[in-house]
Amino acid sequence: RVVFETGPLSVWFYHALIEEGVPAICIDARHAKAVLDMAPNKTDAADALAMARLLRVETEFLPTVLLDDVSTELRLLSDHRDNLVAERTRLINQLHAQMLQIDPCYEEKSGALTSLAGVRSCRDLEIPHAEGVIRTRLLIVRQLVSQILQLAEAIETVETALTQRVQESATPLV
Repeated sequence: RVVFETGPLSVWFYHALIEEGVPAICIDARHAKAVLDMAPNKTDAADALAMARLLRVETEFLPTVLLDDVSTELRLLSDHRDNLVAERTRLINQLHAQMLQIDPCYEEKSGALTSLAGVRSCRDLEIPHAEGVIRTRLLIVRQLVSQILQLAEAIETVETALTQRVQESATPLV
């Protein structure tokens, strides 16, 4: 039997071991850390020995981690959505900074940038005879708006896929 802790490659490792006919147990990394922290030496060999002892003594009581494909899909979708939202927030902050330089009172006219209407209002901003820095800022604003709108569409697509996958799996997350 092989025991290992959760990590970025644990799903792949688990399935590879099972395909080879090797019994595998994946345990929560926090539980493994608690055991490994008790070892006097911090070496790979000492960690392997501690994990082997853990497996031998506590096999029935180990909190195992389910490495099914559904949980992997949900985690992938959720992590991807979080990354897209973080990127959108970063771009909205840049847009806000540019708009403040163009018009410090822009929010009174456009509304909050947390709404797509507020973002689109920035895209549609017209300043006749804009020159120099203002013209450059308007170019940047339009590009930022384009990227934000693309991210909003991507976030919606991922959220739809995530909701659909949760409903299909009958997971009580929604």
